[in-house]
Amino acid sequence: MQNERRIAMMKDMKWRKVGVAGTAFIAILATLLPTSIANAEVTKITIQTNQSPWVEAYKKLILDYTKETGVQVDVRVLPYPEMRPALVADIQASNRTYDVYQYDELFAHEFAANKWVKPFKQVDPNFKLDPNIGSYGNFMYWNAAKKFSDPNGDVMSMPLNGNTNVFLYRKDIYEKLDLKVPTTWDEALANAAKIKDANLVKYPYVMRTQAAASGSSVTYDYTHILASYGGKYFNKEGEDWNPVVNSKEGLAAATTMRALVKYGPSATNTIGQAQVIAAMLAGDAAQGHTVFAAANQMNNPALSKVAGKIGFAVMPKGCATCNPGIVSGTFALSVPVGLTPEREKAAYNYITWIESKKAQITQTVINDIAKQANMAGWTLEDALKETIVRNWQSFKADWVASKTTFAQQVADIARTTVPGKKERDPALVKLDQDKLITKPPSLETLQKIAMLRTK
Repeated sequence: MQNERRIAMMKDMKWRKVGVAGTAFIAILATLLPTSIANAEVTKITIQTNQSPWVEAYKKLILDYTKETGVQVDVRVLPYPEMRPALVADIQASNRTYDVYQYDELFAHEFAANKWVKPFKQVDPNFKLDPNIGSYGNFMYWNAAKKFSDPNGDVMSMPLNGNTNVFLYRKDIYEKLDLKVPTTWDEALANAAKIKDANLVKYPYVMRTQAAASGSSVTYDYTHILASYGGKYFNKEGEDWNPVVNSKEGLAAATTMRALVKYGPSATNTIGQAQVIAAMLAGDAAQGHTVFAAANQMNNPALSKVAGKIGFAVMPKGCATCNPGIVSGTFALSVPVGLTPEREKAAYNYITWIESKKAQITQTVINDIAKQANMAGWTLEDALKETIVRNWQSFKADWVASKTTFAQQVADIARTTVPGKKERDPALVKLDQDKLITKPPSLETLQKIAMLRTK
């Protein structure tokens, strides 16, 4: 059920604004909050978060919260498998350690159904959910009567972040073995076989294989592969709960996953997100996939032994004719039951502030990318995809202009695309990976293109 909510069909994919948009919301919120809530006397709160690549950015946002409100935040970073057990123990204790509960959206229904967290409306009768907040499959709602996430139910939590998996590969190994970036899992497996035969690294492919009772781990990665085949967990969520994971798509996804696992570490139950990232950073893996939040670490010389050698791509499809979906996920922020009125108000203040602030940041980035994309004649969706593949923090029209000019200059030499199509010339792609088309072409570059084209 939970993982099904993470799957949205690619054909229906639209960029969603995650969070509450704009500074106007802050002003509105200030008028809506009761005086007692707006002026909570609590000067320190305690929260827990998971050990993840995005945690440092989150800490910076928390520092801004402290500067603006004066409220200190004790941030306790826990490994992902320890997060849920820590909160379950906390809810069973007589006194609360944590003022804000953070948990994987997978557990949103468990926490709501058990009444471990409090509806925001009960904390603040004037609470209104901004319609711009991404629902991630409506996990934030809970309808006690239906025992399901229903937008007509109570708002029990807020999304903290959004994430999805990205495909990683060693550009230097790909070049050495003359491999192409895979578009299907069969191609990724073929690359893994060639890498294994070459004996260049420990692991031709790494992914999460850890079976964690307290989290998603292997399930999350399986869900991505299932979505790549156009598969799903239930026939129609909310109406027909007949499981369909045993479909041809589900079986194909399981078969693919078993094949990929053979190219990774043998101790499969110990490989979680942190281990996948560590293997890539250490140069022990040639291919793999993990959360996009880890992308900024991959080519950071301070963290990576193979900085500058890791490329990024969208996740492979199940097959050339498959209708893939895209998987996203988030962590939930909720107000636990059992807090004193003062701590409850402080928790509420923290969550609503985080939601409004990150929405401002998100929208600023999106607006900038949209502006640059428009200048380059690109759609926002295409610009976002390019940003992911390039591991860019933004999208620059100037770079696109240089690339376009370059492509036009070498079209008579290297063009293999069909007129009117957007597919890139393979030679240009290869040069692109080597960052050779970020400036006007030299004679040497043109000669290299010609050589690539004749291979």
